Amino acid sequence: MEPITDTFRIPRYLLARLAAEEYVRQFWWFVLVVPLFGAVMMILGSGIMKLIGYFALAWPLTIPVRAVLGGWKAGGFFSSGVLLGMDEENLYFAGTKGKGMKLPLGSVRKAIQRNGFLILRFGIGQFVPIPEAALGDREQELLERLTEPADLEPPPF
Repeated sequence: MEPITDTFRIPRYLLARLAAEEYVRQFWWFVLVVPLFGAVMMILGSGIMKLIGYFALAWPLTIPVRAVLGGWKAGGFFSSGVLLGMDEENLYFAGTKGKGMKLPLGSVRKAIQRNGFLILRFGIGQFVPIPEAALGDREQELLERLTEPADLEPPPF
C-alpha cells in the first residue's frame, strides 16, 4: 500500500453535514413526498390521521439529527486523523488510533466532487468523503483508477 494523501481530519459536524446532504440528494423525492402527505393529512384528516400528518410534516427536520447519530462512530474515526493509501484493488483508510477500513475499488459506484471533497459512494446511503486538499495532485490518479473498467472473465457458458 502506498499512501496517496497527507493525514487529514474531518470534524464530526462537517461529516454530519455531508451525510445529511447526501441523504437529501439521494432521496429528494422521499423528502418531498412525506411532508406533502403530512400537509394533506393535517388538512383533510381527522383524529389519528391528523397526528400522523404532524409527524410526517416534521420528519424532514430530523434529518440532521439522524445524520449526527448515525455517523457518530465514523465521525470519531475521521476526526482523529486518517491517512489514505491505495494498491491495485483497494483503498485503505488508516486511522491514527490503530483502526482502519478497507474499501475495494470495484465497490465504488460513483465519485463526486463537491464542497472541497471527493465523495465516494459505494452503497445506498453509504459514502466516504476525502478532502481534495489532502489528495493534492494524486486526485486525478485516484479518479482514473476508479473509472477503469474491471478485468472481468467472461461467463463459462
